[in-house]
Amino acid sequence: MRQPFNVNRLALAAATAALADSSHLERTVRLTHTGMRLMTDRLEEKNISYIPSKGNFICIKVGDALHAAIALRQQGILVTPLTNYGLEQYLRVTIGKKEDNERFLNQVFEYLAMKAA
Repeated sequence: MRQPFNVNRLALAAATAALADSSHLERTVRLTHTGMRLMTDRLEEKNISYIPSKGNFICIKVGDALHAAIALRQQGILVTPLTNYGLEQYLRVTIGKKEDNERFLNQVFEYLAMKAA
């Protein structure tokens, strides 16, 4: 067995080095806060529910999360359906660079519009 979201030794060493680099850490926190604002603002504009987060990810209500994850994967977007956690209608989405966040939002909005039609 293995815990979800675990990392290997190389990733752990890289994370330790990144945490020691204060300028990198500040840029990453700033990028994440900005990305989270973009995500939540756009989701609220479209009246899409989400679970508020203080981390580097957000959980978005999309209906059938497994089906949504498959549809997004076909567009090259990887997200995690939270069905194993009893949240069958939610996707876990990591906050990324602005262009990645916007690409995700455009694709999920398109998916939800097609589903509603």
